[in-house]
Amino acid sequence: MRALAAELEVTPGALYRHLANQQQLVALMINDAMERVAMPRSTEESDPWERIRIHVRSLVGILDSYPGLDSLIARYGDSSPAARLRQRWLVTPLRRCSGVRGARHVLARLAPTSTTAPCNVLLWTGPIARRSA
Repeated sequence: MRALAAELEVTPGALYRHLANQQQLVALMINDAMERVAMPRSTEESDPWERIRIHVRSLVGILDSYPGLDSLIARYGDSSPAARLRQRWLVTPLRRCSGVRGARHVLARLAPTSTTAPCNVLLWTGPIARRSA
């Protein structure tokens, strides 16, 4: 918080007049960045798999633009409105394309493994809370 306050040229106490705590700041930062991830509509791109590719390329671009954002998401989670919207947007076309009925089944097919690490950021909607190491 001190580094951010210094960057903004305000006192650390001034930040807390607007934010309850550091976790709220992190949640706002994550939501702000994730709101910028492209989620093309079917009217913009008819192929659902291409929409997902556009989405993933956009997500990777956002993560590249904000160094450390992936670490923040891994540490604090992302339960922001943008995350919930992104998850619904992703599950719907996958369900239609794959014939899988429920969102849990779609997410199970995309469960992060060592070869699908980007799914951690794409699908993580855990609570914004400190995680023990």
